[in-house]
Amino acid sequence: MLTLIFCSHNAFAVPVQLAQQGRILDSLGTPLVGNQTFTFGLYESSTASDPLWEETLGISVNNGYYSTVLGSNGLNPIDSDLLLNNNLFLEVSVNNTTLEPRQALSSAPYARASEFARNVEGGIVNGAELSVNGVLVVDGNGSWVGPTIATEWGQISSIPSDLADGDDVLTEAQVEGYITNSPLSLSEGTTIAGQAVVTNGGCSDGELLVYSLSAQNWACGTDQNDTLTALEVQAMVEAVGGLALSTGVTVGGSPVLTEATLSWSSIPDVPSDLADGDDLGINIECQDGEILTMDNSNWTCSPFSTLLDSDNDGVLQWNDCDDSDSNIGSNTEDGDCDGVLTADDCDDDDANSLTVAEDGDCDSILTADDCDDNDASSTILATDADCDTVLTADDCDDNDANSTTLATDADCDTVLTADDCDDSDANSTTVATDADCDGVLTADDCNDSDPLSSSNNGQSTSCAGQTCLSILDDGNSTGDGLYYIDPQGGSPFQAYCDMTTDGGGWTLISSWDIAHRSTYYKAPFATVDQPANQDSHNWDNYRLSKARIDPLLSDATRLHARCHRNYGDSGNDYLFADIVLLQDNYGGYTTNSSTSNPHNMSCKVRGYSCSDYNFRWWNIDGGNSWHSGFDVSGTLPNATSSEDSFSWHDCVLNTSHLCHSSAGEIVWMVR
Repeated sequence: MLTLIFCSHNAFAVPVQLAQQGRILDSLGTPLVGNQTFTFGLYESSTASDPLWEETLGISVNNGYYSTVLGSNGLNPIDSDLLLNNNLFLEVSVNNTTLEPRQALSSAPYARASEFARNVEGGIVNGAELSVNGVLVVDGNGSWVGPTIATEWGQISSIPSDLADGDDVLTEAQVEGYITNSPLSLSEGTTIAGQAVVTNGGCSDGELLVYSLSAQNWACGTDQNDTLTALEVQAMVEAVGGLALSTGVTVGGSPVLTEATLSWSSIPDVPSDLADGDDLGINIECQDGEILTMDNSNWTCSPFSTLLDSDNDGVLQWNDCDDSDSNIGSNTEDGDCDGVLTADDCDDDDANSLTVAEDGDCDSILTADDCDDNDASSTILATDADCDTVLTADDCDDNDANSTTLATDADCDTVLTADDCDDSDANSTTVATDADCDGVLTADDCNDSDPLSSSNNGQSTSCAGQTCLSILDDGNSTGDGLYYIDPQGGSPFQAYCDMTTDGGGWTLISSWDIAHRSTYYKAPFATVDQPANQDSHNWDNYRLSKARIDPLLSDATRLHARCHRNYGDSGNDYLFADIVLLQDNYGGYTTNSSTSNPHNMSCKVRGYSCSDYNFRWWNIDGGNSWHSGFDVSGTLPNATSSEDSFSWHDCVLNTSHLCHSSAGEIVWMVR
């Protein structure tokens, strides 16, 4: 139950908004605090079901008090028409709980409908438009746009007498009387039948009216055109018959012949050939078979054959490349008449073509610039400097005809693509020196047929690491899992490596579950050779042979035992210790003094430091170390009198410890 105490300042104006304040208490009278969800609605009555307006707001409440403004959201305003309702009720809901009863809204004086004026008395009204009953009568420009007001003639007072007679038209006689009664002053530009009226008062002597095209009007002026054109003169002459010309008239500077006959002596500049009185043009006689020919501007007699072969070289004129030079022969032997015989000319139809002597294969490339001047399809020095038939752009070394090409050696390192490990890198290895192309030379690659095996990374028998720790230290770890190791040298095998627990590098030597306790509990791994599934790893029954364990123990310094394959670093781990603590130490107790045995400082049992509790170690390589574990004093938390049951011995079980449950596994590792 919620209680609302509120007050509203509903002074509505334009824009229409409602200030709303109040206090919210719960059913126990405790004020609400923090963000609350309010829904406000305006209703036309206290029981109406549909709101006229509604808005939901998130409001921060402090000690029950809240304050907001309704209708301030431009997307959900309060319509001013709502305020014309005589009664309005406000309903408030908080967090989906409706507060009752609704509250009636009261308005401040003159604020309820202040947007709408019912009456205007006195003063000045300044508005954008004026409408009457919804009909616009005065627009935004102040112009009357309402209906036309009908007015009767009889309602008009002071009508002029000219209009009072009932007409406004002059008769023709009245118009003529006005025109002839006195001079008229016509408007400028007045025309008669469309023609301009000339109004100039008069012109000077010799002037005449001239029309100006630019001024589009008449004006006084002079006639400027007093010269006849040639065509006008010709037309006038041709129109007159029997024209009498003056004595001495010439045509083109020569006198006009007017006599009916003309004597020979009256003709000037008669040619000498005609002046001698005969009609013989050339005074020369030729022998039989000769013809007249022009020679150095003079006529002479020549044999007829000179017309066919002027240079007498036996080649008719139309077949002679130059019929004035007997040293130049026929065009049948030199088609382009360039002085080179057809057989010696690369193109006997082109006088500018090369000759066979300077371009043997006639490919338009001079012999000196042609790679093979006996082959027109051969390359040229400009595009194949070493003339190996490979263009410069495609040749790795265009100064060496024996060099490789881009097509067969993309990186131009002299190694063919098929023999190159990376033909886009001139520094890459070759198949000849790196068969698996892993970047490691064959001499340095433990497996040159497998690019994934190039070092002792434990990924194959040929790339076996010495131990799990050596693989980790060499940076070849890929996480927990199976790796190939070769601790004794020459006999690689696959082993499980823990690469995460306590820094990683642990090699699994033994693991069994409760079902196999009787097999191993009197068979310590450092003494008894009892391998199981050593080449097919599993967690339930697994143990390396003594031949594999011995080199691991001799090279290792730490031993780790745990109760489950996955709990090496958790609080359920069992043992981390230096191997020397479990060698030749049966029956001896450690003390909680770190100076008694410095190895205690690096020892932990079930997460507790060996320097803080007393332990009795079992010898892992002595004759009596059948249990390969340890005894513990009663000072270890949750300890029993003996924890031999770590190896599933028939002793008292510690039920609070994972090692003593059926879910546990006995796991031994060395590093």
